[in-house]
Amino acid sequence: MTGLTVGDAALFAAVALLGLHHTVMRSPWVLERAAVFWSLQILSLSTMIALFAVGVPGLDGALKIFNYVLGLLLMMRILQANKRLTAHRRERTQATSAREAEILAALEASRKE
Repeated sequence: MTGLTVGDAALFAAVALLGLHHTVMRSPWVLERAAVFWSLQILSLSTMIALFAVGVPGLDGALKIFNYVLGLLLMMRILQANKRLTAHRRERTQATSAREAEILAALEASRKE
């Protein structure tokens, strides 16, 4: 019985990162914690570049397409997470602006009295 090869470990790590990215980025708390968000984004981006540039050892010939499939899946997850972060920041800014407008209206009302 043979052990885990480098290619097997690299493929497992890439798929595990894809699953981790998918799961963690769906949690709302990640959007509030920039260090976690950007760490996972940078790790995913680095893995995507490595898959495109070097690929998983042992995936030669017709199997080389899996390097590109995994890389493109990671790219899709990165872009989705960035879109989600942008939408979250926009909502937070709008909520803050609405709250500021309420406070200003209350101040104006108290000045008139």
